[in-house]
Amino acid sequence: MKTHIQEVLQLTQQHLETLRQELVTDLNSVVRGDYSLYKHHTPNDIYLIDIEIFADGYRPVVYLMDQDETQLGFKPLLASYPDGVLSGYDYDLDYDSYDLSDQEIDDFYEKQKDLFINWFIQCWAKVDNSGLTKPVYLMMHDDAESFDLRRNKWANDDEKWGLAIAKL
Repeated sequence: MKTHIQEVLQLTQQHLETLRQELVTDLNSVVRGDYSLYKHHTPNDIYLIDIEIFADGYRPVVYLMDQDETQLGFKPLLASYPDGVLSGYDYDLDYDSYDLSDQEIDDFYEKQKDLFINWFIQCWAKVDNSGLTKPVYLMMHDDAESFDLRRNKWANDDEKWGLAIAKL
């Protein structure tokens, strides 16, 4: 049972490593201004960049936000995986074959989430973002905390929006 969990986490890590360069390329395009803004907005309207990870297969999406927390545009990352980079059967637990407790399942998904977030942060570190002036945050969908990719620390929503507005 625990061996199966470790195997799935190892497969997850191996799969993510095959996507590293694609994600770095996508992130570099965002940093260079490929924002996919809605037509009636300009880059000057952007106060922060939110990169949200959806748990259904780990789909990363860039959201461009204004000071009022209004979405100004969005751009999917790793677009060749529209259902998410971990949507394959090999990266999930086979509930029918293993008798896992709720706690074991929760622990697995927490470890997989941490693995993905750490991988994403490592990819971000390879991006030339020195000219970027906007705050950039990474968060799991519907989570109250975000990782500030420029300052390399976790922030709650109040800190995140307060920091963004303070930089105006």
